[in-house]
Amino acid sequence: MYNPIYLDYSLNSLEPYIDYETMNIHYNNIYMNLLYNLNNLLNNKYNYSLKYLIEHIDIIPLSVRGEVLYYLSSVLNHNLYFYNISDKHNNI
Repeated sequence: MYNPIYLDYSLNSLEPYIDYETMNIHYNNIYMNLLYNLNNLLNNKYNYSLKYLIEHIDIIPLSVRGEVLYYLSSVLNHNLYFYNISDKHNNI
């Protein structure tokens, strides 16, 4: 099971450039939903890092590979987004 990354900044700390509502939607709604769907598809069958999984996507059965790739890449994209907008650079 993959856990969400921890934000080492508050959702309103980027104002006035990115408002609280936008950050809240991206983190608590979109990102958490993507992570939930990824975890449901994988069903605790793969105990690899996200990086390993994307590099070895061929270990995922073809029947769900497209969906896994969609959610996996979306989660990684959001991790990168949250990392890059921080000046503290938490560990993704």
